[in-house]
Amino acid sequence: MQLIIVDHLKKLKLISEGASYKVVDSWEALDSTDRVDTFFVAHNQIATEAVKKADRVIVPSTEAEKFLTAKEMYVYFDLAAYPFFQKLQQIIEADVKKKGVLRLHRATKQQAFFPVCKEDILVCTYLFGEVCNLYVKHSSSSKQAHTVIMVQFTTGAIAHLEYTTTNYEKLTFDWSGDRMIAEFDSIDMAPIKTTTSPDCSSSLYHTIDTVLSSCKPLNSKLQNKMNNLENQLKKAGWSL
Repeated sequence: MQLIIVDHLKKLKLISEGASYKVVDSWEALDSTDRVDTFFVAHNQIATEAVKKADRVIVPSTEAEKFLTAKEMYVYFDLAAYPFFQKLQQIIEADVKKKGVLRLHRATKQQAFFPVCKEDILVCTYLFGEVCNLYVKHSSSSKQAHTVIMVQFTTGAIAHLEYTTTNYEKLTFDWSGDRMIAEFDSIDMAPIKTTTSPDCSSSLYHTIDTVLSSCKPLNSKLQNKMNNLENQLKKAGWSL
């Protein structure tokens, strides 16, 4: 039996071109007699018990430590599981040199940026190679925190990543490469917009297929990579 654990069910669009799936609201509802290729989708609040029944578990990387008892664990990363980012990957991978500048800005309700920053840089390493240089700059006030990270990769590509606390969720990026310029703005894709609180929920979503295509096995190699990146961020000036 295979299980997909999500932290926000509303963020997952229940559409798939090939995978069979079933949403469950309690771990008792998991039925190992279903088709072996069926993916059960469950919120992380019920997943602690659910993993005991699953042969393969796919979880958000930020939740992985809660489910280390799983027989076989895969993790997926928020940025990599967005359909629009997967399209950007195709554009970048078509360029053999992969040289250019990626600018990404997240406006988020989260007060703690560290997990998502680490995730985003990790996702970028699969496109641009390992991190060569990394710089971190913080600023904060009583109402808002802001973090800027500059990253240089082994391919020569540069990422400029910005994170800001707000009362809504927003993600924008643009890629300027040798052959192609691409951009995305979740506000432009959202049907409801206001100057104070744009609703981007309809454009910031994952699908069954994008989660399955982007997930990685949680093995010692990936764990070491995540730990090394965390140490690099701390050395660059990140204060937790």
